[in-house]
Amino acid sequence: MTSEELKKYISGEADWELRKRIHSEFMRDDLFWEAYHGIREFGDNLEVISASNEINARISAGLKKNTVPLSVYFILPLVALVLFILFYFTTKGPEDYFNDYYKVYPAIIHLPDSLAAGDILLKAFSFYDMGAYSEAGALFSRYSELNNYYPPSVFYSAVCDIETGKIKNASKKLSALLNHSNLEFREQAMWYQALILIKSGEYDKARIFLDRVVEEGESYSARGSELLDVLPGK
Repeated sequence: MTSEELKKYISGEADWELRKRIHSEFMRDDLFWEAYHGIREFGDNLEVISASNEINARISAGLKKNTVPLSVYFILPLVALVLFILFYFTTKGPEDYFNDYYKVYPAIIHLPDSLAAGDILLKAFSFYDMGAYSEAGALFSRYSELNNYYPPSVFYSAVCDIETGKIKNASKKLSALLNHSNLEFREQAMWYQALILIKSGEYDKARIFLDRVVEEGESYSARGSELLDVLPGK
């Protein structure tokens, strides 16, 4: 068995006769079999070493061409992360604007000329003043059911809904106040409706109500103007 014949077998170029003869040698001589595998493993290792050297050479060539220090590639992502965190925690969102300007309307007792069911309102205001908004809201709503329309009970019921997270219900009640011919609590309704819209991120719709608040020039006018100045998306 010559070295050339063995090379042909390893490379897959041996004909059928040569392969048959080499297989016979494998069966006959264990040393020949071990020598063959040693040659194959050595060849595989050479290929791996060669490929590894080529990859290292390419990396080295790339680094030589690159004039930017490697530390920059580690620093830039960190800087980007810091900037993102700063932007995230310093940029205000809808909830932030709402919380900055929202305050619970004070419990100023309003009683109708007729004292029919007036005790319900007194209890409602008592609960409201204690911060028991769920109980107060139920009584304000009850009074509205017993009486066709009474702006204070509608308005305070809406504020109770805001305090208990019933934002949609509050918005409906404030809309009813704004669409009614009775103008009592009109400015307050516009202000709180604007805040509800801001809370939901509807800045453009909120500006419509804020503009009206400013135009009327009453108690919420200054705050309305201030809020218009800071609200994003002008």
